[in-house]
Amino acid sequence: MHYPSVQRLTELATTRRTRRAAMVGAAVGLVAGKLGLSAPRTEAMQTNDFASGGLGLSQNSFAEMYGGGEVGQGALIYEILGSTYAVAGKQDVDVITSICWFAPGQESIPFQDAFAVIEQFLPSDASLRETYTTPAAGIGPFAMVEIYKSAGLAKAVAGQPTIVTSGSFMIAYQIGGGLDSNVRAVNAFIGERSQG
Repeated sequence: MHYPSVQRLTELATTRRTRRAAMVGAAVGLVAGKLGLSAPRTEAMQTNDFASGGLGLSQNSFAEMYGGGEVGQGALIYEILGSTYAVAGKQDVDVITSICWFAPGQESIPFQDAFAVIEQFLPSDASLRETYTTPAAGIGPFAMVEIYKSAGLAKAVAGQPTIVTSGSFMIAYQIGGGLDSNVRAVNAFIGERSQG
């Protein structure tokens, strides 16, 4: 997986030249500095020239890697490496399209550690393309979003109905209320930024 430099991440996050974007840019720099210290990565599943730890795989391939999940509301719930994940696909399409981690209870984790809880599930050829923040109602919470591109993911989902087939996927970090920049949830999902 190719990771951009701290300088490039800061450029992406501060392109809008707002105070909040500058603060997020600083936080992104912290995350980039920590990428080498992530949790142990589960070996990626290789199918048809596509290697991924989960996102874009079939439900059977995901189950081969992580065992069976428990049925939840709209997702299968998996216990993986001591954390709980909600894993979902699109109806009638056998592709894992979303993998979400929520902090237990009212807890949160430092922003610089948030990438590590989702990294193991990403396509191995993913590269970061853009970072932006979503507006918040009041002081928070808001989300920071990273957009990635994966040629392998594009091939794996080609021709699938009702799914983005460009190879783009996003990681959304839900930042908790307050000024501590802690993360309450991280969601990796197949999709692209709307242009509207």
